[in-house]
Amino acid sequence: MNIRRWGTILMILILSLPLAISRVELLLNADSDVSLHLSTMIYFMGAYAAGMYFGTNPEERFIWVKKNMLLFIVITILSSAALIYFEIKNINMFGAWSLRGTLFYIQKICLSAIFIILFKNRSEQQHYWLGQIANYSFTIYFLHAFFLLILYGLIMPFTTLNIIPPLQLLIVSFIFLTMSITLSMLTGWIFKKLFGKYSRMLVGS
Repeated sequence: MNIRRWGTILMILILSLPLAISRVELLLNADSDVSLHLSTMIYFMGAYAAGMYFGTNPEERFIWVKKNMLLFIVITILSSAALIYFEIKNINMFGAWSLRGTLFYIQKICLSAIFIILFKNRSEQQHYWLGQIANYSFTIYFLHAFFLLILYGLIMPFTTLNIIPPLQLLIVSFIFLTMSITLSMLTGWIFKKLFGKYSRMLVGS
């Protein structure tokens, strides 16, 4: 078996690890344990492995995704439905294994593949801001949780309510998603201005 074959098997193995190893779930409060855990590192390695695997030969990989698009859509729908059901029934932990964490991982991997194909098919019609988000994608991924923690104090009043109107919850979620992305991109832009090409070593952009 050649080195390339072994490399593919290793990547697929790393990509599959988050199905069995759950990240440490954090709560947005002062008592949360925000230290780094090995299981969390392994969980996120799956996403990195997927990116590297598809990035090494994107045309061939995404042709395969296109051929199996229906399967990706079905898995996305089923995992989303299961997540909704588990949320309603308050089902999550099975020992040290998070069922929701596994479903989130499956859902996100499938959604990522679907959206990349959709954006690729509209490559000539994409808006400028999508390109900017792509340029700062690693910085956003790296920093968004940090800014969400900072901004969390602003939504504390909502967490004390037993019932949050769905529309209000959707609007608040969208606002904080937009703010965390914007602040991450702004941080990346500032670091690029200050440190030039070395900013990649600090914030990934």
